[in-house]
Formats: sequence, C-alpha cells, structure tokens
Amino acid sequence: SDPHPLPSAAPRSLGFVATARHIYATQGYQGFYVGWRVRFLQYMLNAAFSSALLEWLERRWILTHRLVPRRKEEAESGEGEGVT
Repeated sequence: SDPHPLPSAAPRSLGFVATARHIYATQGYQGFYVGWRVRFLQYMLNAAFSSALLEWLERRWILTHRLVPRRKEEAESGEGEGVT
C-alpha cells in the first residue's frame, strides 16, 4: 500500500538525518513538501480563530475594566479617591 515502505530491518525510530535521507532517497525534494497545503490551511484557520478570539477578549476586557467616571459631588468633596 505504501509506495515507499521503510526496510523491515530499519529501527522503529529513525533519527532526523536518517529520516531526511530516506525521504530524499525515496521521494526526492518533493517528499519534504508532502502535505503542505493541509498544513497551510490549518495555520490560516488557527490564525483566523485566534485573531477573532483575541479581539473579542480585548473588547470584553475594555468594557469591564474601563475607568468609571466619578460623580461631580465626589470629585469636589474628595470622596472616592482612588476609586476607578
């Protein structure tokens, strides 16, 4: 089923260099780019979701942490000092 199976005598876990050599030997340079479209789509979806979530969190934080204006009477009498 796999057009380029690993030799049966190969260890279960090849090192980085051995894996790169195997990919180059069996598939050439194109082997290093297999699946790039799917990975690119995953990155774009992740970026879109993350951006939307961060914008929503920022708006929510601003709405809940904005400075509450003091009443005129408090400002004149000095009450409410330090209250935001």
